[in-house]
Formats: sequence, structure tokens, C-alpha cells
Amino acid sequence: AGHVCCVLKNFRDAFDSFLNVLTAPTDGCVSKIQVYAYQRYIIVSLLEFGEVKSIPKQEIAPKLAAKLAGAAGGGAPYSSLRHQFNKSATSFRKFLDDNKKAFEADDNWGLAKQLHTAMIKRKIQKLQKTYISLSFADVARLAELKDEKEAQGIMAQMIEDGEMSARICCKERNITFEAAGSVRKDGDGQETAARLKDNIREVFDLYGKLQAVDDKIKTNPNFIKKNMPGLPLGKDGAFAEASVRGDHFGRNPEDDMLARAIEKSRHEK
Repeated sequence: AGHVCCVLKNFRDAFDSFLNVLTAPTDGCVSKIQVYAYQRYIIVSLLEFGEVKSIPKQEIAPKLAAKLAGAAGGGAPYSSLRHQFNKSATSFRKFLDDNKKAFEADDNWGLAKQLHTAMIKRKIQKLQKTYISLSFADVARLAELKDEKEAQGIMAQMIEDGEMSARICCKERNITFEAAGSVRKDGDGQETAARLKDNIREVFDLYGKLQAVDDKIKTNPNFIKKNMPGLPLGKDGAFAEASVRGDHFGRNPEDDMLARAIEKSRHEK
């Protein structure tokens, strides 16, 4: 289950799945499944939380925890991940490249590669807490990116994924951060789509109500008499239909002639 969640990038559920493996009752022996779960537990924890969450001592035997750490760390870089993740992006990239074979041997390289992007995103999110607006060049420098183009691409993706709330101005080559509380993580975007659909429906409903009020006003004989004094009215407000269509009759002879013709046809009916 944890592996499937990793493929789907649902790292929170993957974290819970691996934690369940590590806290399941055991006789104290370390299995390969537990080692595998522990390795991915470390990576997924960093991806989801930016740190390796400690397993409550009451939920896992201390001896087993030590064995897992030793088994995962013996010749493998997992025990160093939590420390390297807080260093510079350049240093962390080098660490990943130097240990690529070890991650590949455990079939964890694809997941480990995502840690570098996750680190960059967290650096950008921290900038949001300090600055109101930054140029692309400043973001690239502070987040240790190659250039402005890479910075713009990552920020645009973060905004689209709901990982950051901000406005990008390509003309001015800068980004303006919005309130951190407005950031929403929306998975596949279904909640956003539903919210937009509801907003559109409300707009159409409001438009319909306003249109009904507008039509009612236009067909009111008092309104027609006040705003179109040149328009002859029958006893029952005969020219309501003309007003609904938006026809406005003035005082010129052509309008008066048309008005009389319409009223005549109405009475003939």
C-alpha cells in the first residue's frame, strides 16, 4: 500500500502505511520488509513534512529501532538524509549523486530524486514568510537555482498545485506572495473545480434574478411613461413587449409611426 501511494505521490498515506509496518507487533527480529519500510519511511517523511518524524517509543521496541537504523544505515545513506536535507541545495544534490548507486540498489532512487525538488520548494515557501515580493533573479539566488527560468517554472508549478499562494508577473519578472493561510493543497484539483462550478452557478442565478427584475421594470407602464414620454401606451401598458426587446421609441415620426402600428396590430388580435 505504501509503495502504491508513493507512485501516486500521496505521501501522507504512504507515511502512514510504512509507519504501520514499523509499529506492528514483532518478536524483535528485523525482516527485509521492515528495512524496506524504514528506508521509505525516512524519504517519505522528508517529502511530506520536511523532517523525519520520530516514531513514538511506546509504539516500537527500542532494540528494534536500533536494529532498523543499523540495517538501513549499514553501507546506505538513509541515516544521513535528515541532516543533509537541511544543508544547501547544491550540497544535497551532490550527496544524492554520490549515493545514487546505493539508492538504486534499494529501488529507491526515483523517490530519493524527488527530495531535491522538495527541498527547493520548501526554500521558496520559506521566502513567502519573509518577503512580500521578489524578482525571479532573487528567488533563483536565494533558493540556489540555476537561473530565473528555472525559478519561474518551479513557482508556477507550485501555484498550480496549491503549494503556494502568489501572483507571477512575467512583464515585471517578479512574484508577489499572498497570505500563507490562503494556500490550499487540493490533490487532483477536484475541490477547486467544484468550487469554481458553484461560483459560476451562483453568478448565473444572480444574473437570472437581475434580468427578471430588469424586465419587470421595463414593462412597467409608469417606467415607460417617465423614461419614454413619446411612446403611446394603451390602458393595459400595450408596449411592454417592445421594452423587453430593448426597442426605445423617441419623439421622431418614425418611432411614433412604428408604435402606432404595433398597438393597432395588438388591438386587432
